[in-house]
Amino acid sequence: MGRKAVLVFILFLIVSGIFFMLPDTYFTAKESDYRPLFVIMEKAGAAVTGGELHYWASLKEVGSGEFTLQDLETIADELAVKLAGLGVEESGKAPVKEGMHLLVQREGRLFCGADMKLLLQPVEGEGERTVHLLLILSGEPGSLAELAARVPALLAANTVGGTMSFCLSGEIDREMKTDEMEELARLLVREIGGTYGQGICDGQMVSVTGYYPGLGPYFQAGRERLNLNIALRGNDLAGNTRIWAGTPLISGWY
Repeated sequence: MGRKAVLVFILFLIVSGIFFMLPDTYFTAKESDYRPLFVIMEKAGAAVTGGELHYWASLKEVGSGEFTLQDLETIADELAVKLAGLGVEESGKAPVKEGMHLLVQREGRLFCGADMKLLLQPVEGEGERTVHLLLILSGEPGSLAELAARVPALLAANTVGGTMSFCLSGEIDREMKTDEMEELARLLVREIGGTYGQGICDGQMVSVTGYYPGLGPYFQAGRERLNLNIALRGNDLAGNTRIWAGTPLISGWY
C-alpha cells in the first residue's frame, strides 16, 4: 500500500473519532446537496480540478474473536461485490499491510471514470474488536455527487455509524499571499450565506470552517455547528493558488 493511502487512513481514524465521540452530532438521511461547494469554486474564480468522496463506518456483527487476515479478506470480497452496484468497470486486490496495523485494501475503477479504494482495518478498544471501513471515491466531481446517496444505501446492511465527506479541489490562476487567502476564505463563507466558525494559518496554508444550512449534515463543536471547510495554499512553483472546499470537513490532506 502506498504511503498516501496509509496517511489517508490514519486521517480517517482521527476524523472519524471526532464524529463518533461528539455527543451532539447530527446527520440527515436525505441526500446532501453539494452545489454550494461548486458555487464557492465559482466565486473564488477557481477551475475545479477534481473531487473526493469519503465514507467511513464500523462493520456490524463481525464476531468477538481475533481478526485474521483471511477474515478481513473475506469481508472485503463481500463488500466489493456489493459495491459493484456503483458500476465497477474493473477491480483488484492491493498489497496487504500486516502486523500491528493490519490493512486490507480493494481497488477499482467505476464506469463513470472515478477511482475506488476500499480499506478495512481491525481496531481493538475497551475489550471489543471492531473493523473500520473507509471507502474513497475520487474523480469527476459531478459524478461523485450523484453517487453520494447510493454509497450508504449499498453498505447499510453491513455498517453502523456511517459518515460521509465530500470535497472539491481547484486552482486559482495567481499566487496569493497568506492574508489574501484568509480574507478570501472568510469572504467565500459569507458569499454563500454561511456563518464563519474558526480559522488557522500555517505558513502558506489557510483553513477555515463554517456552517451553511443548505449543506445538511453537520457536527457540533461546543455551541457551533460546522459543516463547511475551505482551505487555500500558495503554490510558488506553479505560480498559482490551490483551493479546497469540503463538507463537513475536507477529505484527505491539503
